[in-house]
Formats: sequence, C-alpha cells, structure tokens
Amino acid sequence: MLAALLMLLQAGPEVAAGPMVGHVAPDHARVWVQGSQAGWFALELRIQGESAWQRAPGYLDRGARPACDPQRALTAVIEVGGLMPATTYEYRLLTRDGPIAPASEQSFRTPPLPGQAEDFSVAFGSCAGDWGADPSQAIFRAVDAQHPQVFLWLGDNVYYKREDADWEEPARMWARWKKQRALPNLQPLLARSAHYAVWDDHDYGPDDTDRLFPLRDVSLAVFTSYWANPGYGTGGAPGVWHRFTRGRVEFFLLDTRYHRDPGWMEPAAGKTLLGREQWEWLEAALRASSADFKVIVSATQVLARYHAYESWNLYPHDRERLLGIITRHRIGGVLFLSGDRHMGEVLRWTPPETPYPLYELTASPLAAGLHDTVPDEQARDRIPGSVVRAEHFALLEFRFPDAAPPLVRCTPMDVSGNPLRSPLELRLTDLQPR
Repeated sequence: MLAALLMLLQAGPEVAAGPMVGHVAPDHARVWVQGSQAGWFALELRIQGESAWQRAPGYLDRGARPACDPQRALTAVIEVGGLMPATTYEYRLLTRDGPIAPASEQSFRTPPLPGQAEDFSVAFGSCAGDWGADPSQAIFRAVDAQHPQVFLWLGDNVYYKREDADWEEPARMWARWKKQRALPNLQPLLARSAHYAVWDDHDYGPDDTDRLFPLRDVSLAVFTSYWANPGYGTGGAPGVWHRFTRGRVEFFLLDTRYHRDPGWMEPAAGKTLLGREQWEWLEAALRASSADFKVIVSATQVLARYHAYESWNLYPHDRERLLGIITRHRIGGVLFLSGDRHMGEVLRWTPPETPYPLYELTASPLAAGLHDTVPDEQARDRIPGSVVRAEHFALLEFRFPDAAPPLVRCTPMDVSGNPLRSPLELRLTDLQPR
C-alpha cells in the first residue's frame, strides 16, 4: 500500500478544469489550470505553424514550478514571458509524466504593442448558472465558434445557491466554483480566448450584497484562485478591479462589490460604489490612457435611469463624478459594458448632459433565467428596438481600416450563435467631445 501511495504522489496531476488563457500582453501571458491533486504543471509553446515546442521559462527551476495549491482548490497560474507581439501561439501542458494531449485547440494571440492597430473581437456576457433553460450551458460552444480573442465575464459568473446559502460556508463557495469551471461545454472557450473577469453579487455573496458581507475576504480568495487577471486591486487596496490594453483599445474593469456602500443608504455625497482607492486608480488611468477606445466594464448598469433595480442610479454622486471626469478632461472614445439585468439593451445619453453621445451595451444572461422589462416608451435612455429577451452573449468587433475612422460593431447573439438583431455600429468620430 505504501508503494502504491508513493507512486501516486510521484505521478503528475491530471487536468480537472482548463487550461484557461488569462491575461495576454504583447510579451507575456498567464495560463490557469486546475489539477486533480497536489503537484505541478509546466507549459510548452510554439508559434502557430511551427513544429518545435519550447518549454516556458521556469520549467527547470523547482521553486518556479506552478503548484496545484491545496489551499486554492488545486489551481495554478503559469506565467509565460519572452513572447512576441501580434503572434499566435499554440501551447500544451506538461507534468513530470510528459505532455498532456489537448482535448481541444489550445492557443492564444498576443496583442500588438500599445498604439498599433489590429482588428480583433471581444465577446462578453454575464449571469452564468445551471438554472437556465439548458443546465449544460451550451452557449459557451456558440461563443467559442466566434473565435473571439477576448472574453469578458461581467459578473454572476457562478451562482451561490440561495436555497443552500452557499455564501455562509466557505467549503460550499469553493465547491460551487469548481462545479461551474469544470463544465464540458466551457472547456474549448477557456483554452483559446483570453479571459478577464469581475464579479457581481451572486458570485461575491448573497443577493445585492456589499462591503458589509462578512466573508468577503473568503470570496476574494476564491475569485482570485479561479481567474488569471493581470492584477487585483491596486496600491495594496483589495478588490478585483484591473485594466489591460490590446493595441488601440484599453479596458477598465471595475469592482462594484468589495468597497460598495449598502444600496439602502441615502444617496449622500459620501455614499460610494467604488471606494476611495479604486476611484483614484480609475481617474488616473482614464486620464493617462492614449487608447482610441476606452471600454469601461461595470457589472451593474451605469446609465440606466428608468428602473429601481441595482445600478449606478443608486449612487448618483459616483455617476456624476465619472461623467465629470470624462467631461472635464475631454476623454473621448468611452464605451460602457454591463450585465446583471437578465435581459439585454443599449442605453444612450446625449449632449448637453454629456460631451458626446455615451453608449452602454448590456448583455445578460448567458445561462440563467430571464426577467421582464418595460416597453421602449417607458424606458428612458434606451435605444428603441434594442431589447434582447433571450439567453445571449454580445460580440464586439473592433476595426481599424486604413482609409476610414476606426469603428466598433456590437451584435447580440443567441445560444446557437445567431444574431438577435442588426449590429450597432459606432465610429470613433462619433465618440469625441465636441
């Protein structure tokens, strides 16, 4: 029996979920994997079309081997450096037993250097759980079929079960994430799009929760174990906000939970959704950005004023502050993305309230129940005809033609990958202060 146990411990772990491509930069990348037992994984890469595999740095350095940490649900993040910009790489995992045969295509494309143009696509959505029309969540196959370079998870990426009060017991929180991440329909998408995530209430804690959630640090540990974002928070302040750039587009992903004041508080000047440190980071990052398009990602809607559900409407001073930053510093090219609502729509604010038309694209749910909404004539700021009442994701296509202004095209798509309405097309010239 002892000999058999030693052989088991010496064998490499099997893959329980993933691999998942995380943050990808022009010269480095992060790859996440969950193992079946304690141990380590390494990575081999090759430029697409070449035959020779190269081991990623750190393979021979025992201290640098990414371990499947039992304290973090046997997950590991493998850091890969020395990459070339605007290049497609294939990769495969290794254990001490040798290479692991990929179950599906495993690849990623590095972005060009900041400021250089490259056409690319981004899929996004929110609200993924096993209580929708199809518990297998086949929609992720449809997302993968679009081959987006990036997938943005806008919150409620799992659902802590209300009937079990999962958020009251850390073991159930870890178990819920493990179950969702291992979905067979999800694995191909994980393996070849770069994934970035923020959270909302149902993957943070109980419904509509905030900074008073007593297990928020447990929730943060779970979240950071299951994603490979470029960072989490800033300046020592905890949270899940971060940013990244692909060529001439920069993304700013916000944390609207960890430092959030309770929604029931009166909307006084001090009531905040983001907290002081995140606000300082966001303003500095927006002012410093030289990207053409600046995509601000919020789990809950920023521009909605027609309903009483969770949104920035409950934090009017924060919304005024954000719009004030855009106006005061003449920041062009801003586009908002959001989820949460279990329906999709396009919102628009126009001058003189704003320095140029501001658009918000809402996509929800990926795989969860649907909510009713009001008709267009009762929905202030909604673009008529933009409502989507179906499980869906949205596809953003950034294009940089040589002889015309850059543009972004947004199309909501159903669980089979079919367009649900005509694309919304915005040119960069439409998103500039007058």
